[in-house]
Amino acid sequence: MAAPTDVLTPAWGKTAVEAPAEWLDLSAAPTGLGPLEALLRAMPDDCLYVRITGTHAGSGAPRRVALREIDDLPGRLTGASGSLHLQAIHLERHHPGCRAALESFTTRLARVIPEVARPGTTAMFGIFLSTPGAVAPFHADQEHNFLFQVTGDKHVHLFDPVTERRIEAAA
Repeated sequence: MAAPTDVLTPAWGKTAVEAPAEWLDLSAAPTGLGPLEALLRAMPDDCLYVRITGTHAGSGAPRRVALREIDDLPGRLTGASGSLHLQAIHLERHHPGCRAALESFTTRLARVIPEVARPGTTAMFGIFLSTPGAVAPFHADQEHNFLFQVTGDKHVHLFDPVTERRIEAAA
């Protein structure tokens, strides 16, 4: 269910809400594994964070590797060749379709939340790919995030920073 404007605007920076899915147009961005892999392999290392992970929370700390060390990315992402998390940032700098998707989304968002268009505010198009069942370590993001689940399932645990109550969400 998408959040109407009257919910999204006052929630900005205070609580988790769902932005309308139709706000993100990925029609010109690579979404298939083949085109995504080609884009990722052409990107610089400082935009890619690849971690070899375990399959449960007690698996230990993830081990960071370079994407060039992963020969079989499709096999990894299906779980056939082990598990991993792959985070890529600034795809808008490396693919015109990602740039168009980001510009379209931020334009729509700025109509509702004017702070998004203020000088000094930056937006970035990133993706997170993960092996089914892989567990990401607990972390706190320092920036605002919009999570758009393109495929698969994701279970997210969010914590209210004021009350420290857990807010559970599934995508």
